[in-house]
Amino acid sequence: MRTLRLALGLLLAAAPLAAQRRAGGTNAPANPDAWPLAIGTQAGFVNVHVMGSGVGGDLNALMFPAWGSSLLSFGVPLPTVPSLYMIVPVANKLAIEPGVDINRAQSNGPTTRFGTNLTGRLDYAFGRGFYGAAGIGVMVIKATGVKTFGIPSASLAGGYRFHFSGAWGGRVELSHTMNAKHATTFVPPINVTALTVGAMVSVK
Repeated sequence: MRTLRLALGLLLAAAPLAAQRRAGGTNAPANPDAWPLAIGTQAGFVNVHVMGSGVGGDLNALMFPAWGSSLLSFGVPLPTVPSLYMIVPVANKLAIEPGVDINRAQSNGPTTRFGTNLTGRLDYAFGRGFYGAAGIGVMVIKATGVKTFGIPSASLAGGYRFHFSGAWGGRVELSHTMNAKHATTFVPPINVTALTVGAMVSVK
């Protein structure tokens, strides 16, 4: 639940900015294709496909900020998509989008599992709300009796973003992430396909 509280806290902290902009008569941006400086959170449906002989299989789940990217509720850190993201415009149609998710769980034993998903990508606006994105990331995993290790990934995404009111906006996105195998810990390659819905608020 820490991730959920952090996501809600960031959005609520930015709420006064949204209210101020509405009071000032700010509606939809003059150029709807321009990226705003914004923070957001997302949730949705994920399909996790574990590759490799004898271990192949699929896990379908609903992802919420309370679970976050690592799906620790299932007992195994599995990377999906980060719950928190930020839009940083660098050009009229181009933006950098860092993402992060941090989760920790403890069970009887005691066994502690920690997973954090760090991502970075480039978002490009095609126009009329449609956009595409490509990026890289790393899933850092630590568990009791296991040394910390990282799993690199590459992702592609496409989606549609829209304006709510004032500083608030949203998006619907389809993404595919390819996570490399980790030979030392025998973690096989994992592909993740996700359909997510995001909410964001401008901070400028």
